[in-house]
Amino acid sequence: MLNDAVTGSVESRCLALLDVVYDVAEDLQNWPRLLEALRTETSSLATMLRSSDQRTGEGRALLAAGLTPLQLAAYNEHFHPAAKALFGLHNPLFTTPGAVATPQMAVGDKDYGDSELGRLMRAAGGFYLLNAVIDVSGDLVMNVVLIRSIAQGPFDAEHSRLMELLAPHLGRTVRLVRMANDVHQLQAAQARALDYLPLAVFVCAGDGRVLKKNQAADRLLAETAELRLDEEVLHASDGSMDVRLQSALQRAATRTAPMEDAFCSRPGTSHLTSTIRVLPVPAQETRGASLEGCAVVFVTNPLWPAEPSEGVLRTIYGLSRAEAELTCMLVRGASLRDAANRLGVPENTAKSQLARVFEKTGTHKQSELIARCLGGVEALRALSHSST
Repeated sequence: MLNDAVTGSVESRCLALLDVVYDVAEDLQNWPRLLEALRTETSSLATMLRSSDQRTGEGRALLAAGLTPLQLAAYNEHFHPAAKALFGLHNPLFTTPGAVATPQMAVGDKDYGDSELGRLMRAAGGFYLLNAVIDVSGDLVMNVVLIRSIAQGPFDAEHSRLMELLAPHLGRTVRLVRMANDVHQLQAAQARALDYLPLAVFVCAGDGRVLKKNQAADRLLAETAELRLDEEVLHASDGSMDVRLQSALQRAATRTAPMEDAFCSRPGTSHLTSTIRVLPVPAQETRGASLEGCAVVFVTNPLWPAEPSEGVLRTIYGLSRAEAELTCMLVRGASLRDAANRLGVPENTAKSQLARVFEKTGTHKQSELIARCLGGVEALRALSHSST
């Protein structure tokens, strides 16, 4: 009966802490609040979140409650040799997820020198440690460490049971945070990848809301009036084209045939107009639930012709500076004679340079060369400084 009462008490304390535990999964900045809650609940001198390499025992405290920044820095700079032995060598008590260990560790004067932590530890005369392994990923081990001074006394069975109950939840928060970080990194990489395209790109929901756009799209909106955002919804300025655009977005997002469309922004005019293509991005099924599909809108602006940079051509094909300059002029639409005149070289010299360009790029005529330069990685644009 007594054991049941103790277990019930510990479980109720664990439940009281779970809200704080899962706040960590929402925002890593909530870790200090969790460590402070654990310190208060266990009447500890300090609590730490630390990572270590189970091959060597080398590690560091990432965050702490109850230690000043100087004490935490001293801990990381002069980690106690006995602790390295405990955390390393694949010691199962310190490398098995969910394992809780409560050894007593003695701290000598020499371990932390005359640092603030050294003075604290010498005054304590040693300390008791409760360690809970919360996550193991490869050789990286994440631990929550609770520390008591000799005067505070050792951790008891209730403290160990509390950490045994909390350890799986703490581990799950670590994995959730890691997954969230991976998603954020992937989203950032996807956004940066869109910025390399020489086209304006809008990723839209079926109702026209823009979910993501690249740098070229921002420039298109700023410099032309053919497309606009109205409360984050993409519209074409021409009324009839807007009807067609909205219909295409809805069909693409819901996969209603025909799922794609292509048109120009101002049909029937003699002016240069942007061309627009709407393609579907199929919905993904996650754990049995179907997520909403979306549409991607590609827009080309005739005032921004795609063209390779001289540096990229020189890097890929080993062109000389003169050969790269000539190639770029031809891609922009210049004739060989015009390019030679602009470069200030005889036409025969330009012909010789072009022959070497053909040989280095594996092409045989100007149309092939231009198609290669505009249809491959050569045409990807450099990122502006604002995106880095």
